Amino acid sequence: MPDLRDLMHEAAGEVVCPSDDVVESDLSRGRRARARIARRRALVPAGLAAVAAGVLSLSLLGSGADPHPAQQSAPVAIALAAYSGAQPEGFRIAKVPAGWDLQSSTKYALLIAPEGLANQNPNEFDGKILVSVANPNELSVDRGQTHPLKVGDVTGTRFAFATGSEDSRLKGPPGLLVPDGPRTLIFQFPDDLDWDDATIAEFAAGVHATKDAAAAQG
Repeated sequence: MPDLRDLMHEAAGEVVCPSDDVVESDLSRGRRARARIARRRALVPAGLAAVAAGVLSLSLLGSGADPHPAQQSAPVAIALAAYSGAQPEGFRIAKVPAGWDLQSSTKYALLIAPEGLANQNPNEFDGKILVSVANPNELSVDRGQTHPLKVGDVTGTRFAFATGSEDSRLKGPPGLLVPDGPRTLIFQFPDDLDWDDATIAEFAAGVHATKDAAAAQG
């Protein structure tokens, strides 16, 4: 009886060993296949992230929220409008902020405020424009944040009112000193007007004191 091992050798025939080039080619194909699989796996989280971002964006739009809050527009400054009322005591005015009106006026001070403002106290100036004739003490203050500002035909001094008694140079509400004939007018503006220097100068150019105006002492 033939040996089993002999029969197996005869059935298999001659065994041929693959060359090095064939082996390297097979290995290269395997590496490329493995790399393709790895890339597909890496793309799955990115795709899910993109879908999640799209869902979040649609959710924000549907809820009325702004998906880009940093791109919201800045507050718009209040524009000037011609003043059409009776001229006040002690002063003459040409323009006021739109939606604002004269609140009170004496020979010492002019007060302009938003129409319908709850605070009608003429001795409280928060949120209002105050104009008066500067007294010697106000003219002698060493103010901070100053720079010259052209107002009509004269040059005024733009500054910031002090916010505390310990440091007169702390930035506060916008202020302006403007020569008006032999006197000097001092203006105080609220921050929420958001006026630039050009608008402040345009408003101030339309304000003048009459011969009856006087500087308040203090």
